[in-house]
Amino acid sequence: MMSSIYNLKISQYLFSIVKFVIIIFLTLLFSNTFAQSPAEELRDDFGKYYKQYDVDGSAVVYDEKNNKYYFYNKAQYTEMFTPASTFKICNSLIGLETGVIKDENFVIKWDGVDRGRPEWNKDQDMKSAFRNSTVWYYQEMARRVGGERMKHWLEKANYGNRDTLGGTG
Repeated sequence: MMSSIYNLKISQYLFSIVKFVIIIFLTLLFSNTFAQSPAEELRDDFGKYYKQYDVDGSAVVYDEKNNKYYFYNKAQYTEMFTPASTFKICNSLIGLETGVIKDENFVIKWDGVDRGRPEWNKDQDMKSAFRNSTVWYYQEMARRVGGERMKHWLEKANYGNRDTLGGTG
């Protein structure tokens, strides 16, 4: 009697496990089968923002709520370019995230080297450095972050090709 009760409990337990595995399998199967790829829409009207400054460019905007990408100049967006001043955004966030820069008011003292631009030749906080594209400020911030930490955060942000071999200037 005891062994038949034991066998019944084992059978119920095994049945529960099989049922669970089947449910997981079906969930994974159908979630991948019916998952929609993001929709895409070309937005030539975005071009007015480039034309007003007589520049060439591309834009990609992702609408998470509607699972949709909006493109302007889609043919160009896959081309690789030097990040130039757009790197200030990522560099600023990394400086803040690592604690190298406490906040937007954190001052880095000017080293006295004349860089040919009066707005660069003085002490800078992040606000003024961002506004004036003060290259030396961002180079110093990157030095303080350090190569390994910078590479880690660039990889985490999936920023560009994450190549830091050019150094900090």
